[in-house]
Amino acid sequence: MLLRTFDIFCQADVEKIVIVMEISHEFPIRLVTLRKKRNWSQQFVADKLGLSNRTICKWETGRGTPKFTTLLALSSLFEVGLDELVGNEPATEK
Repeated sequence: MLLRTFDIFCQADVEKIVIVMEISHEFPIRLVTLRKKRNWSQQFVADKLGLSNRTICKWETGRGTPKFTTLLALSSLFEVGLDELVGNEPATEK
C-alpha cells in the first residue's frame, strides 16, 4: 500500500512540474488581458491571492512565474482552465 501511495504522489508531482515548465511566453499577456477585461487592478488580484501587487507586476512583465498552487488559484479566480491561463491553448473568454 505504501508503494502505491508513493507512485501516486510522484505522478502528481511530475504533472505539476510539467505544467509549470510549459508556461508559455503568452502567460504574461494572458494575465494582463484577463485582469483588464474584468477592470481589476493588480492590487485587487494580489489581495484575492494574498500576495503583493509587485508579485503580480513581475508575472505580467515576464520577470517571474507563479507556483503551481498559485496557478490553480489564478485559474479559479479568472474562471479559465490552466492550459488556457498559461498559454498552452487558445484563449476562450467567458
